[in-house]
Amino acid sequence: MKTPETIEDLTNTKQFIADQGVEIEKKKKEIDEIMDHYAILDEFNYDLSYTDQQEKWHLFGCPQRLVGIMESQSQVLEKLKEQMIKDMEFEQEEFLENITNLEQTILEFEKNDRLDKYNDIAASVDEVDKKIQDCIDQARKFNSNEVLVGKETTDYKQLFQLAKDFSPYSNLWKTARTWFNGHNGWMKCPWEELDAPELESTWESCQKTINQVFRQFRDRKQESMLKIAESIKKGVDDFKTTVPLAVALRKEGMKERHWDQISETVGFDIRPDEGFTLTTVLDKGMLKHIDIADEVGEKAFKEYNIEKQLAKMKREWEGLNFLLPRFKQTPTYTIAGFDEAINLLDEHIVATQAMQFSVFKKPFEQEIEEWNAKLLLASDTLEQWVSCQGQWTYLQPIFDSADIMKQLPNETKKFKGVDIKWRYIMN
Repeated sequence: MKTPETIEDLTNTKQFIADQGVEIEKKKKEIDEIMDHYAILDEFNYDLSYTDQQEKWHLFGCPQRLVGIMESQSQVLEKLKEQMIKDMEFEQEEFLENITNLEQTILEFEKNDRLDKYNDIAASVDEVDKKIQDCIDQARKFNSNEVLVGKETTDYKQLFQLAKDFSPYSNLWKTARTWFNGHNGWMKCPWEELDAPELESTWESCQKTINQVFRQFRDRKQESMLKIAESIKKGVDDFKTTVPLAVALRKEGMKERHWDQISETVGFDIRPDEGFTLTTVLDKGMLKHIDIADEVGEKAFKEYNIEKQLAKMKREWEGLNFLLPRFKQTPTYTIAGFDEAINLLDEHIVATQAMQFSVFKKPFEQEIEEWNAKLLLASDTLEQWVSCQGQWTYLQPIFDSADIMKQLPNETKKFKGVDIKWRYIMN
């Protein structure tokens, strides 16, 4: 048996041995039945070989031998348990020292009042957060092991309080890093690389967190930390009006015509050119025209959706082919597999007609009209084609009959005229 290396392994091993007691009792009943069979053989004076005799008595003594092995192993495990408990208690003493050292490290954080060092301080916060989480994981492991060995669990509420006390510092400096690095990137990055949804999401997260941190330091009356939180909060709050402006002007679908419309409305050129950034937008005074930017941005986005939907519908027809099986034993082809095409036509006709009523259709009005006409033509053609094919496949065997040809010569002549055209088209 492999020697357990942890308290969890030790507990599992002891449980395994305990479970074997039940299994041995079950096997003893089976062994007793086998011994009864041997007794019957003895009554008939059946002479067992030496090997059979050895196996018989080996089987008979198995339960007792196993019990002896289990008792021996249980004693070994009990001694191992005592040693593991001592080792754990020693580790717990060191662990308490680590918590004390961690507490001292956290107390030093109030001295970090240099906002310009936010990146370095945030990196230190990451390290402390990791140490706290590692300690919490270790504390829970200690408590779990204490339960397994039947010891009273150690109260580590000091550690959890430590984590709670450090949370405002952690949130403060992580938010500072996120905010300043994000803001710097947003203001300077090329316009086409500005991710407005990410900007909006990050700003909302920073605003929520810094407001919470501000209240916590205010309630604690920690003036130095409150001053830093207030400075970050002001920057975040001041950026509030920039967020919807950036989101509006970076809407998907903003084309040259939309920038032209904005420029004409606001009275100055705001068209993106080389070196154009969010800083450029603000420097040109667009904060005074957020409503115009939002209106045009929303219009561009709705137009873009129409453009995408048109392109998507056209792509869906690519690779959609009919099947062309031969009709019975004839050399003439027929079309099959048109159900998918009919369903797609119906779907696209409904979608295209809805576009025709959209107030944002103007840039694509001609394209929509042409596409709708193509769909209706295709739908009507396919409907007529399927109808004609259905009639031809019904009448062809009839007018192929010699008797029918004699009885209905005029009708046969008419059908043959249609039949020739149909076969020519299909083949």
